[in-house]
Amino acid sequence: MDDTQDVPTALDPRTDDPRALMQTLLPVARRTYVKAWELLADASTPLERRRAARDRATAMAQDHAVVAAALRAREGSLKGDDLLNARHLADELERHADALERITTVSPVGLQTAKSLRPESLGCGRRYRDPARDDSITTKHAGRAAKQGSPASKPRSGQDGQRSGKRPFEDRGPKVSRDQLGSSKHDSPLGDDLDETTRAKLEQLRASLEG
Repeated sequence: MDDTQDVPTALDPRTDDPRALMQTLLPVARRTYVKAWELLADASTPLERRRAARDRATAMAQDHAVVAAALRAREGSLKGDDLLNARHLADELERHADALERITTVSPVGLQTAKSLRPESLGCGRRYRDPARDDSITTKHAGRAAKQGSPASKPRSGQDGQRSGKRPFEDRGPKVSRDQLGSSKHDSPLGDDLDETTRAKLEQLRASLEG
């Protein structure tokens, strides 16, 4: 039985089931972090794309912080699994918010070497494009070709190809259907992943907390 089929299409972190919130929001948070990390950890990313990635990461950190704050405010009214799920989701979103803010200030080399900022440290899995590994593969093949006196060839397909980024954005969390994630476009970065009603509720929540 697919538990995600019962996830509502419009979610409000102030009132809705914490488990449903977790099933919808955690995959979004993980994909967002992987995309931002891949762009900012790659020294070859053009300046404009790097700036856009930093802006998006900052905006997403703010979104995660807003939802986490709403969940923390509910803890006193929750019990049992609902309380545990709310705390877990708030913890995860706070970790992602902190990491998203930090990766905007760290150099590409620093991002590649800082273990606490790598996607797997944030629960995002290990299938992502690692610029350091890409460079290593390229250097290895170039060196081998030089010894043999032939032009460097591209890395072979198969396991190495998959690890170097064949499927960099594969879902790494609880499975949520694309219909439940929505596809409407909004000013906030979360508009790429959440439906219009949920996006509007999140903006309303942000305004109420900031007011």
